[in-house]
Order: sequence, then structure tokens, then C-alpha cells
Amino acid sequence: MTNENGLENVIVVVDDEEGLLNMMRRFISKKLTDYQGIYFNSPLLALEYLSAHKPKLVLSDKDMPDMNGIELQRKVMILSPETKRLIYTGAPDENVKKAVKEGVILEYFVKPDLAPIVEKMREYLELALSS
Repeated sequence: MTNENGLENVIVVVDDEEGLLNMMRRFISKKLTDYQGIYFNSPLLALEYLSAHKPKLVLSDKDMPDMNGIELQRKVMILSPETKRLIYTGAPDENVKKAVKEGVILEYFVKPDLAPIVEKMREYLELALSS
């Protein structure tokens, strides 16, 4: 299902760590039931999907093999500027802060506490609905 700006009721999560991916899968399936979660353990596979789909939100880890989360979110920004973009990381650095300032991502979160991310995702998704 898509809305007027072509965005699908989908949340994409990208993380090379299966444990964190599974944790986000559980949080999203329980807390964000109006959305379909699509999960990738590779940023390259996610990008392949994202080249054909426009989800409402993409959440990615910052540090992944093949492509870091900031690079991935820059590509998402080009493919689907309306998609909300968030990153979580175990080690925030100047590159993450710069990505926020440049508008590449809306916000970043520090692992391992992932529960607040889901609530913030809900806020961004509700903002998308009202705009």
C-alpha cells in the first residue's frame, strides 16, 4: 500500500548483525503493527530492494561491511528523498553528526538500547502521515 507521495507502508532495517536484526524485527512486529518490516543483513541487498521500492523509513547500522550506513542513507536520500532515514551505532563519531547536519539522516541512536528507537520511529512515521 502506498500513500500520495508514493511511499509504501514499509520499514526497512539494515544491519549485518543477525542478533540486532532479529531484535528490531521483534520490536517492529509488536510495536509498529501498521507497517511491514523488511530486513537485510547486507547494505548491498538493501540497496537493490530500495532501488525499486520507497519505504516510509529506513533504519541502518552505521558500521557494516561493503558499505557503511551513512553511505547507504545518502543513496536512499537520492532514491527516495521523502523516506525518513535513521542510523544506530555503537560508536557515534563526527561523520554521524555531520550526516545529521547535512540532512542525510534525521537522527542517530547509540546501541545497545534499541527500545527507544522504535518509539522515535513511531514519531517520525506519524509526522510523515500528518504532512
